[in-house]
Amino acid sequence: MSPALEDAVMNAVAQYTKLAQWKKWGLHRIRKQGAAILLKGPPGTGKTSIANYLALNIRKKGIKELSFADFGSHVPGENSRQIRRFFEDAKENGGMTIFLDDCEAVLWDRSRAGGSAMWMLEVIDELLVQIGKYHGLIILGTNKDELLDYAIYRRLIATIDVPRPAPPERFRLWQDKMPPEFPLKPSIEQYDRLATLQLTGAEIENVIIDYASMCLRKNKRPMFSQLYEYAATNVDQRLAMEEKREELNAKATAQQD
Repeated sequence: MSPALEDAVMNAVAQYTKLAQWKKWGLHRIRKQGAAILLKGPPGTGKTSIANYLALNIRKKGIKELSFADFGSHVPGENSRQIRRFFEDAKENGGMTIFLDDCEAVLWDRSRAGGSAMWMLEVIDELLVQIGKYHGLIILGTNKDELLDYAIYRRLIATIDVPRPAPPERFRLWQDKMPPEFPLKPSIEQYDRLATLQLTGAEIENVIIDYASMCLRKNKRPMFSQLYEYAATNVDQRLAMEEKREELNAKATAQQD
């Protein structure tokens, strides 16, 4: 994480890291629910890693992941019961951290509900209620925050942007992801060059694995020039996909108008 991102994340969980002072200052009287945090940013930028770090190293109560697969009944009232049981189980197990990734798939704007999706209103309403009542840590992750129901923001203690890593973070990511046993040992200058490419940690992992797999299959010794080419191609492919997605979104918006 960059220093700015780390500051934002740690500020959001100060009620756990500085619990005695939090209570001494009377802050527990202002906010009776726990900390609900929204992490928003492109895929692969480390939202899940941040959630796991906070759950295991800061909250230290374990993590319980919530997903669309935990409900989906069309029986009236059953989804609400399942959601309540989920939160009750997390509470009974010591106040586990609850993590809902891709939360826009579940907590989408209720004004968009059509006839075939009316059953989801029960899910969204109950989730909003339980998030507002839960005394532990709740972390939501999304890369499409514009789709979220606005009511969720009243329940958040912080909304944190998790952007693509900047060159200093990319430099460290390349060094951290490169296995020490890997035959290729890039120099500082070569790591600097790799860090100029706008890749996330997940994308860097994929580049290393993809390139290493090719070398193993063809019985070739890894070379920096080829690794860099693989990484640059990954960036070009992502940019092309993003451009195509923007074109499709623009056409969809034009058709709606």
